Amino acid sequence: TSIRSRMISTNSAFTILGLNPDIIFAISPSAPSAEVLQETFEATFDENRTLWNQLDAVANNNIVYLGGEYVTSKGLQSISSINKLVDLLEARIPAAQ
Repeated sequence: TSIRSRMISTNSAFTILGLNPDIIFAISPSAPSAEVLQETFEATFDENRTLWNQLDAVANNNIVYLGGEYVTSKGLQSISSINKLVDLLEARIPAAQ
């Protein structure tokens, strides 16, 4: 099954639109890399840019594409992965001062 066929269903798309996230962390266990995942998402967004740009995260290009390393548990390496996620989040949305 391709990554594209596992993308957001119509029902979940409307749920996401209702939530209107400021940032999206995109991940797929079947994506061979974050780059391939980004290409897949961008192709989906391009199919209906008007719809997807209603999301602040999409309109502001605030999507973090994650590789497969974030899907599986790696024991102690999980701490490093979590720290990388925190760094990615802080880079996108600075902490309030």
